[in-house]
Amino acid sequence: MSEMFEPFLLASVNDTQGVMTRPALRYDRTLQYMAMIVFGDSESVLKAADILVKIHSRIVGTEPISGLPYNTNDPEAQLWIHLTAWHSADQAEEDQYWADCARAAEFQTIDIAQVPRSREEMRAYYERMRPILAVTETTQQHVDRLLDGVAVLLPECANHG
Repeated sequence: MSEMFEPFLLASVNDTQGVMTRPALRYDRTLQYMAMIVFGDSESVLKAADILVKIHSRIVGTEPISGLPYNTNDPEAQLWIHLTAWHSADQAEEDQYWADCARAAEFQTIDIAQVPRSREEMRAYYERMRPILAVTETTQQHVDRLLDGVAVLLPECANHG
């Protein structure tokens, strides 16, 4: 859900309507991709990354507030998603987490030199991003849709009770 607060990514999410019309499929694919990066063999990871970049290459448009163009494969956009989607489980795993995060970034359009390697660097990244983050009506619509978990993930159950 971190893309909901970065205006250019939100514009792409909203324009494709995946969260609104097929959220379970969209997030299943996101989780499958992330699992592939973490657990997959090199050939499968490269294939999945290539598919992701090709899908993203078709997602371009205009961010409605600024009127500026967006490109989902923009390295800064990819870095935001990459860094906000991953989380370490506990302090003991943190060093491995940062190494894995940097390794996974290599498969996207991200400038590897921009990937934080510690909590301190991650805090600095959040401070750099803070001025451009925003909550809009579109953000609220997407978050509301995702927070309705039963209807989103199990629509057949939501209709029966």
